[in-house]
Amino acid sequence: MKKIICLLLITVLSFSMISCSGTQEEVFDRPLDAVYEADLTGLTFRWGSSWPQQLLPESGFSNAGDKTIQRVNDLKAKYGCDFTVEAWEDGSSKIMQTIAAGLPTIDLLDSHSENGGIQCYKANLLYCLEDIPNINIEDEKWGTKAFLQYGRYDQRYYGFYQFAWEFPPELAGAMLFNNELLAINGITNPHEYQEDGVWNWENFENLLLAVQATSTPDQQLYPWVSLEASRGDIHSFMYTNGLQTVVNKNGKNTFGYDCPEGIEVLEFLNRLWEAKLYTTGSASQFTFDEAVAIQSSETYYATHFYDSINSGTDYAPYGDFEYGLVGYPYGPNGSPEDTSAFVHKGRRLNWVIAYSGNAVEDIGLVLDFMFEPLDDSGGWKTWVGDSIFYHEQDLENYIYFLDNANYNYSIELNDVINKVQDTIVKAIQGKSTATQVLSEVRDQIQAEIDEHITWNVDEQN
Repeated sequence: MKKIICLLLITVLSFSMISCSGTQEEVFDRPLDAVYEADLTGLTFRWGSSWPQQLLPESGFSNAGDKTIQRVNDLKAKYGCDFTVEAWEDGSSKIMQTIAAGLPTIDLLDSHSENGGIQCYKANLLYCLEDIPNINIEDEKWGTKAFLQYGRYDQRYYGFYQFAWEFPPELAGAMLFNNELLAINGITNPHEYQEDGVWNWENFENLLLAVQATSTPDQQLYPWVSLEASRGDIHSFMYTNGLQTVVNKNGKNTFGYDCPEGIEVLEFLNRLWEAKLYTTGSASQFTFDEAVAIQSSETYYATHFYDSINSGTDYAPYGDFEYGLVGYPYGPNGSPEDTSAFVHKGRRLNWVIAYSGNAVEDIGLVLDFMFEPLDDSGGWKTWVGDSIFYHEQDLENYIYFLDNANYNYSIELNDVINKVQDTIVKAIQGKSTATQVLSEVRDQIQAEIDEHITWNVDEQN
């Protein structure tokens, strides 16, 4: 009897399926590998920035801008949503005010880490990138791990960069050199020393001395001009002498410059300062006066070229001469691998706001699509390599900086880092000794390290 009932049921179901087949698609006939896109129609995703024209310029303004506009159009076609870039403050106050007023706020903030990033993090307003669906922090389109250190709070990543687009990232602690000035005077340039593995303090000093020797009253030359007010030079030379800002000794995080190798750095820089081989100055001396052999600065002085936005700027690409990019020379305790640049709290990243009203999985979907490479041209790497840099070695050095960036812990040491730098500069300028300045800052910076850096920094590095 049970078999008869089962056969009857099967017969009824079979007729039912046949009768429906003419008017309705069978589930089993659908392709198993079909991709069904999310429908975000009616949603708007907002990117706030103090530089909206830079991120999304008007159509026809630049090739890179037109590619970004096309990406927004592609997003609309794919998901049905809108994506806008709007003027916003470089900070957290406006976000907090809109949330407090019950108003919708932006999804994404373009802001310096010290202004918007860390303040939003402390107010619990950010999504951690590792918690956002569709964002794989291992994908380099968000930025290299070394570069993103200043957007890493309590050992988790919160800030990212449009790394696959045509906006060159920015670091501190690079050296630009006037290759024509050096060549005319028969002076070996840093690239040649670098190729031989001997871009070190000794050859750096010899280069500066050679430039000084060619200077005349009619044509005064400056061997080395710093745009960092010597602050950046402190960190860079510490790194190139094998040191880090914070190290772990016997299970305790300590200030890494307070050691014999750190004193060696300050005494070396003081010697160059006293010999007038080293001074502070302006970018125009390098770019327009062409009177400077070496300029130490942030990398954007070597890469930025924004037509009609910064007309008359003193960035190096506006100069009418061949220049090069190189890391700082390595010291007696360092090696050629220690010549990278560094990142710090005073640079921009993008921060994902947790209270925009859009679902986190939708935000992740949109960001993952938006920040893919704009095309197959190679993004900023191709652009600066073909249109900005004069030598392949410049691009290789720049990429090395980004892959191996140092970090001065300026987020964690925010309250004291500037005071420490200003105190240490006194040793460079001969206003105090290296031993004295380190003793002045030792207790203050150690207290800050104890309070804010609770993990083993050597394991993190």
